[in-house]
Amino acid sequence: MQCEYNLVQRTAERELIPRASHFGLGMMCYSPLAYGLIGKYREGSSARLRQSSPNRLVEDELTKKIINKLLQIARDYDSTAEQIALAWAMSKCMFLENTHLLIWKLV
Repeated sequence: MQCEYNLVQRTAERELIPRASHFGLGMMCYSPLAYGLIGKYREGSSARLRQSSPNRLVEDELTKKIINKLLQIARDYDSTAEQIALAWAMSKCMFLENTHLLIWKLV
């Protein structure tokens, strides 16, 4: 299965990832940086969030809140938002020995 999965777009956690895990299917998740949104947007910037993804990431308060929190965490760890987002995505990955598949775990 393929799905978009990142800190902004986490809808796969509701059904896709649990179903894939239940049936022993592998997941190939893409766009860990939300089509470049993570890394481009900065708090207080007058730039608009672009609708660049097929799923149309929208400029809304929740998206801004998520990215602002990510930027704060990045500052606290002397890192970039991109590094934190990729580390988060990688932390969701696991290998199931009995199925020999790479899947994403819920933490």
